[in-house]
Amino acid sequence: MSKLIVLLLLPFSIFAGNNNFKDLSAILPTSKVSTPVYFSNPLEPLIYLGYNNIQPNTYMPFQGMVPFGIGGRKSLYKKRNFEIGFSTVAHGQLGYRKENNQNLQGTRVSLLNTDFLLNFYYTQKIRRQWKIKIETFHRSTHLGDDLVLLNGITTSDFWSTDESSYEEVNVLLNRSLLFNTVNIYASIGYNYRKDSPREKWTVNLGGQFSVKVIPVLKRFVLGFDIRWLENNNWNPGINKSIGFKLNNEGNIKLMVHHYSGNIPFSRYESVLKQSYWRFGIYFDSILK
Repeated sequence: MSKLIVLLLLPFSIFAGNNNFKDLSAILPTSKVSTPVYFSNPLEPLIYLGYNNIQPNTYMPFQGMVPFGIGGRKSLYKKRNFEIGFSTVAHGQLGYRKENNQNLQGTRVSLLNTDFLLNFYYTQKIRRQWKIKIETFHRSTHLGDDLVLLNGITTSDFWSTDESSYEEVNVLLNRSLLFNTVNIYASIGYNYRKDSPREKWTVNLGGQFSVKVIPVLKRFVLGFDIRWLENNNWNPGINKSIGFKLNNEGNIKLMVHHYSGNIPFSRYESVLKQSYWRFGIYFDSILK
């Protein structure tokens, strides 16, 4: 069956000008256990530096933002059909705006937040094109705020609880389609921190497209991620992505994202909405 698939796609590869037929093996069923790096998913351990163009009809007291992140995924134990590992990422945003007052005449740059996520996961290959991942993660949002809270620096009721720092268990199902060019995933998560004011449930749906055979398309990637949070009254947060691979391995990309929905991972998450374009360069992982 595998040889038949290669023979069927061989004419398309030749027509596209590909004289290196080893790329055709990318379309065959893979024995790889790990799930792909979902570049549209805000929880993935990516390395990136970009620019957010805030849309004028949404709230943000800055003219623009520079998002950044550094993280990676590490496999700790792997067998033929399952894998155990962890991932971690720290990311944040710099906001800037021009001011002309008695205190400052020029551009103000502020560190809006620095977030940290630590994730432990178990991935099982349950069928040829199906994978299930069970993970638990801790997320600390606005680490500066956490430092204040842990050291009792303030007694303000506003700072006494933080709905954007929590622990969650998540079950994700991944399906590969069209000879591994499309990956669709769906997940459900539950916040199990007992003293968290955050509502408990999260539902997530996403997918990405990446062709590895036809040279005309093999550099391009497309993706989307939709997240529904009980904490946001189930309003969807929608992230759409398009990108271009800068190397043959595909682990360095120029990406354009568009996000619309509640401000993600913020104390104001449940009450404020935002829409922006993000442009940046993305790397898959710092861990091997």
